[in-house]
Formats: sequence, structure tokens, C-alpha cells
Amino acid sequence: MAEFVRRQFHKAVDSFIKAEKEVLKTWQPACNCPTPGQRLECQSCSGCLELGSLIQRQLHQPPEQVFPTAWAPIIKLPHASTVKQQCIALYIQGHPPGKIRELTGVPAQTVFSWVLQSGLKQQCLQLLEQGNKPKQIQEITGVSIKLIKRWAISPSRSRKSKYLDELKQRCVSLYREGKTMLEVARLTGVPAQRVKDWAKKAGVRGVNTGGRPSMYSQEVKQDCLRLRAEGKSCNQIEELTGINAETVYKWVRKSCMKLSSEGKNPDEVAKLTGVDVKLVSRWLKSKF
Repeated sequence: MAEFVRRQFHKAVDSFIKAEKEVLKTWQPACNCPTPGQRLECQSCSGCLELGSLIQRQLHQPPEQVFPTAWAPIIKLPHASTVKQQCIALYIQGHPPGKIRELTGVPAQTVFSWVLQSGLKQQCLQLLEQGNKPKQIQEITGVSIKLIKRWAISPSRSRKSKYLDELKQRCVSLYREGKTMLEVARLTGVPAQRVKDWAKKAGVRGVNTGGRPSMYSQEVKQDCLRLRAEGKSCNQIEELTGINAETVYKWVRKSCMKLSSEGKNPDEVAKLTGVDVKLVSRWLKSKF
């Protein structure tokens, strides 16, 4: 008996899958849902109800003879306020919206809206205006220092902000003293591209720009190698960091040679460094 029930169940599932595939070929939902019937929101969606009816018709005509009428219930999340607070907490701790959506199912735009409604951004900016440092604001609000700095330099931020002016001056001064853009970014939390823009507007050129520096820290080299592995060209890395493209090229080549000496084959080296496998092979044939 159990085997018979199992076979009938699998037969029904196969029939449903076949009918669903056939309906989805022509079904055009108003909600443009990429995964119909697979999310909690689908239970209260008229488009999903329509899809169910079409599948029923595909399985049996007329469907009313064998299928009950199923009306999509209106679902109210029992812990909506709790989920909202969790999303805000995750965001201010520095978790990206994509990760929050993966954890909670809440769209990024909704998370942004909730954070804005919470008043945390305005509170942080007001505390900055009052002379508080990001670390002090983190202790007061729980917002990560990285997010506070991002809010402080956002395009919507007032250009008259005392904190922003001080941050610009510090970045430009560090760059003028010989720090690379990546080093300035690491010290201040300001993106390297923003440092570059500020330095350019201030008419400041780094000490090492246009010349060969005597020494770079290992962290700076690793940052450049990471940028290359992410797909940036040596020239693009020079634009971002101020480090000569030829110097970056040499670092990348040495990195490839080192990986090869550790037993990595050309394909593995290419994958780790972002360098074309043909170029890697050519370098390995002419070791220096």
C-alpha cells in the first residue's frame, strides 16, 4: 500500500512540474516575480493565484471538478517590527544590503527606507556637527565607524560640515606628505578615489607622483595585487593609488613567479592574480 501511495505521489508531482513548465512559457505576471510561488509574499499575490489557476486548468478541464477554489490569504508577518529592528541593526553594524536580504528576505530598498526613517543618519550627522569623533558616535549610537564616515562624505552632505572639511584637509595633507592614496584610505576610511578627487581639486600632487619611490609597505603592495586580481589594469591602479604602473606590473609579475614556485600551475596563478594565463605562461618560460 505504501509503495502504491509513493508512486501515485511521484506521478502527481511529475504532472504538476510538467504543467507548471508549460504554463510558465506564456505566463506574464504583473508583479514580474522571478521566483513565482517560492516566497512568503507570493501567498498574498494575485499573480501567484492566477498562476495556480492556470496550472490547474493545464492539469484538468474543467479544474472545478477536481480542485478546490484556493483564495490567496492575506499574510501579516507576526514579527514585522522585530524583523525591521534586526535589519536596521545589521545595516548599522556594516553588513551590506545584499547580505541582509539573504538573511532576512527584506529587499535592500526597504532596508534603506527603514534606516532613513529611524533617524540614525541624521543623529550621527548632528553629532559630527557638534564636534564628536566617529568613534564617540559609534559608542553613542551603535553605528559602525565605516558607515558614519560614508554618511559624512556622501554627496547629500553639506559642504560646510566642519568634520568633512577637517577630513579633507587630513587626507590631502597625508597625500602631500608622501602617503599613497591607498595608505590614506586605510588611515582615514575615505575611499581612494575620493582622496584622489580631493587632492586633484586642491592642486596637490603626491611626493611619489611621477617618480620612483624608494620603498612601499607590504600592505600597499598587497592592495595593488588585490586590485589587479579584481580586474583592474596596471594603469587603472596607478590612477587610483598614484603608484607607477610599471612598478605595479613588476609586483604582479613577481607575485606570479612566487605562486609558481609554490607549486601552482599557470591556470591557478592566472585565477589568483587576474593575469591572462598566456602572459603567465610566457613569464614562467623566461624566469629571471
